[in-house]
Amino acid sequence: MLLAIKVIAPTLLVAGVLSGIGAPAFPDAVARAGALPSGRLLASGPFLFYATLYADQRLQSPAHASAAWLASDVPGVGVRLLWLYRGRAPLGPVDERYTPLGATGCVGAGFSALQPGERGGRDGGGLFVPAGVRSGRRAGFALVLDTPRGFYGVVIRYTLWVRARVAPAN
Repeated sequence: MLLAIKVIAPTLLVAGVLSGIGAPAFPDAVARAGALPSGRLLASGPFLFYATLYADQRLQSPAHASAAWLASDVPGVGVRLLWLYRGRAPLGPVDERYTPLGATGCVGAGFSALQPGERGGRDGGGLFVPAGVRSGRRAGFALVLDTPRGFYGVVIRYTLWVRARVAPAN
């Protein structure tokens, strides 16, 4: 059995506003090796977000991965969710969380104060799918920043399909 994905455009969490940026204003985030065409820059408040799925053959099923960050429910596919703080003054405290949609746990970091130009997020790693997501259903991965000004974040959504492996012809 093999999971396949179809990407649905990344969207911002805040107030349902989606704004794309044509010029690559997020240094070194767009030109990453293996980025799939789903990658997009999105602006919200004082943040710029970058969300993409990417191809990396080192990402294997959890049972076969050589390290925890190389485990992926969709072998060969990872998720990258990054942020850049573009404010003019320090902002804090800020809590960063990222997780598959529908999952109960999340991972992240805490910052006492972000300085202008500071960046963070999930630079890479496997794509995890919550239990119970069936073929043909939409799934997603979210990055949320909890700040004194409110919540900001990005979600990348995709549709999962289960395909049977085809044995090679002799």
